[in-house]
Amino acid sequence: MRMGAALLPILGLIGTAMAEEPRYHPPVGWIATYRFLSTAHIGAKETTLGHVYRLTTTQSSDTGSEATVTILAMLFGCPERETGRLCSQARDFPGATRDGDIITVPVPPEIAADLAKIGKVSGRDFVRVTQEFPILGAENMDEIAKPKIGAAPLYIQTTKIACDDAAIKPFFPLGAAATLSVPCKMTNARSQSRWAPVTNTSTTDDVTIDLSFAGRDRIRVAAGDFDVASVKYKITPAAPTGSSYEGDWQVIETTGSTARATSLVHFPDSDTTRAIREMIKSGS
Repeated sequence: MRMGAALLPILGLIGTAMAEEPRYHPPVGWIATYRFLSTAHIGAKETTLGHVYRLTTTQSSDTGSEATVTILAMLFGCPERETGRLCSQARDFPGATRDGDIITVPVPPEIAADLAKIGKVSGRDFVRVTQEFPILGAENMDEIAKPKIGAAPLYIQTTKIACDDAAIKPFFPLGAAATLSVPCKMTNARSQSRWAPVTNTSTTDDVTIDLSFAGRDRIRVAAGDFDVASVKYKITPAAPTGSSYEGDWQVIETTGSTARATSLVHFPDSDTTRAIREMIKSGS
């Protein structure tokens, strides 16, 4: 799996919050459920995968927050006539259902609960985020006819974006600056892999993140109608061999969540991955 694509699950995971004065973290006990889909274009091949997952905020202060990540379902983009190995396996997972081209495979509650002890996301704001995300798969990846979701993740993806406090401060509260360019470090790591094609690895790269405040609007997502502040971003690697990113966050300033986030990864070989994450349920 490409390291650039590993960042996609966390882009916009943590949003901002506003009471009488702006806050940038959800309150303790806040729960938000998201549907995430990414589509990789590698040459002429297109693959769509994703998750439904729940964030539960367990710690929150003026300087940061932390939430557990509970994966509720795996998602597979599989048109009816698709006969490839991945889709053939997806159709036969217990409880699998189809909605158009998307197959949803529910994660057994006991597995979801155990993996929530691993999955977590913490952040100083919605830009500077650290995430540990267990990637799920079949217990036996070679089993096609009668697959079961493995209790152990295929591997754990860790992603971290770190930027200097003083450098990013002028962008907050949202609207204080129209644009800002910030030097940051991005770390991607894979560990505890039980799937031979995916090796354990870790890289840290220097990047520049360009932020643009794009105003406020009211949007509708599956979880409801929300007033949001829009922030666009571009991530440019210092190394010419790195991947670049662009997208936006639709930030709900009253709850500390993002209603919707999009991202597009440009790989050096011209392949791309596009992703969208949308809130489908929220509350405390």
